[in-house]
Amino acid sequence: YDCTNYYFEIEDNDRDTVNIETGELVAGLRKRGKSKENRPSPIVQMGMFMDMDGIPLAFVVFPGNESEQATLQPLEDVLRRKFGLTEFVVSTDAGLASEGNRRYNMDQGRDYICVQSIPSLPAADRRAAVDPRGWRLGYCADGEKARLLHEKYSDGGLYNLDVLREGGQADSSLLRQTTFYKEILVDKTVKCLNPQWLEARRENPGATPVDARGRRIRQWQSSSRAERVIITYSHDFALFLRHKRAERLAAARKIVARGQANPRRSQQSPLNYIETIHKTDDGQTAVKTEMVINDDILGQEEKLDGFYAYATSLDDEATLVLKARSFHHEIEHLFRTTKTHLEARPVYLSRQDRIRSHFLVCFLALLLLKLLQKQLADSFPEAYKEHPLTVDQLIDTLQNLRFGQIQGLGYVPMFQRTSLTDQLQELAGVEVNKQIITKAAMNAFYRKVNKG
Repeated sequence: YDCTNYYFEIEDNDRDTVNIETGELVAGLRKRGKSKENRPSPIVQMGMFMDMDGIPLAFVVFPGNESEQATLQPLEDVLRRKFGLTEFVVSTDAGLASEGNRRYNMDQGRDYICVQSIPSLPAADRRAAVDPRGWRLGYCADGEKARLLHEKYSDGGLYNLDVLREGGQADSSLLRQTTFYKEILVDKTVKCLNPQWLEARRENPGATPVDARGRRIRQWQSSSRAERVIITYSHDFALFLRHKRAERLAAARKIVARGQANPRRSQQSPLNYIETIHKTDDGQTAVKTEMVINDDILGQEEKLDGFYAYATSLDDEATLVLKARSFHHEIEHLFRTTKTHLEARPVYLSRQDRIRSHFLVCFLALLLLKLLQKQLADSFPEAYKEHPLTVDQLIDTLQNLRFGQIQGLGYVPMFQRTSLTDQLQELAGVEVNKQIITKAAMNAFYRKVNKG
C-alpha cells in the first residue's frame, strides 16, 4: 500500500460545504498539502493497494491536506468486504506505518512489513543495528563471489562489516551487488487509548469515566511489545547515499559562502513572512551571525550509509521477508505510469464526482495494462524469462500499432513487426501483419476483439 498526489492548476483550496439534505459537512477535495513534486498548487491524494503480481486491487481518493495514515484501515476493510481477503501481508513505507496501523493488522489476524527509521530507534537498539558484527549474507548476484565471501570472510555464516570493508578497499567489486542482514528485537513502548476508558465512554458518553470505586479512569496508558526489526546493509546503497550527500554538501557550502541565512523560497511560502532575529543569551541583538557546516550532522549521516531497516510481525526467514518486501517498488512505478503515460495530472476538473471519475478511469486503464502484461508473461514464459516485459514497453508498442488507409483497397500496417506485436495478435486471435487488410476484414477484427 502506498499513496501519492496529483496537482491542479488552481490558486485556491476547495471550500468545505454543507449538504442541504443531510446537514453533513462535506470536506473540499482539492487542498494544499505536501506535494510529491514540491508544487505549491492544491492537490488530491490517492492511496492504492497492489498485489505481488503488480495488479492494482483498490484505490481511494482523499483531500490533499489529510493524513495518509488514516486511509489504510478503511481500504483494508474494502478488500475484506468486496474481495473476501482477510489474511494478507501489508507492505508500507514508514509514513504509513503508524503504531495504530501495525496493531490494527495484528488484531485482524494479518501481518505487516514496513520501513523502520533507524535514527528513531532507542539508543541501545540503534547501536545494535549498525554494529559491524553478526551479519549474514542475504543476496549476492554472483555465485562465485558468494563462495569466495563465505570461504574468506565468513565465521560460521556470520560476517563483520569492518573486515568486509577492508577487503572492499583492495577489491572494489567485492561488495558490489551484495546485501547483508541482521535481526534485532525492539521493545516498543507506546502511548495508547485505555480500553477501560473507551468502554466507559461508550456506556455513558457524557460522563467522566470512573471505575467501580469511583476513581477516574485515565484516558491514555502505556503499552509495550517486542517487534522484530530486520536491518540490511548494501555497499551499493552506501555509495549512492555518499554521492547524494556530496551534492547537498556542495550546495550547502555555496549558501555558507554567500552568507545566505535564509535560502530562496517560493513566493507562496509562509516562511517569507517570518524574520529571524539572532540574540545573545542575555537578550542582546546579535550584530553578526556566522554560518558553518554542521560536522556532527554529517558524521551521524555517514554512520548510517548503506543501512536500511524493516519492522515486521512475520516470523518467516529474514530472506523471505526481504524478498516479499522487494516487490514494493512496483507500486511507485504504477503511480509514475498514471502521471506519465496515462496523463492523470494536471487535472482540469472541479466537481468532486468528476474528479473521482477521472481517477477511476485512470485506475481501470492501469488495471487493464497490468492484466495484459501478466497475461503475456504467463502465455509466453520463455520470451520474458531473462528480460521481463515492462509496462513502458507494452504501452509504446500499443501506441505504435497504427494503420494507414488506402482508398478503395483497405488498410496497410504502419508499425514495425516484433515478437511482442505477434504475441499481442495471438492473444487477441487476429492477424494484422498482412500487406493489405480489407475494410471488411478490419471490421471483423474489431468486432471479434470487442466481443472477446
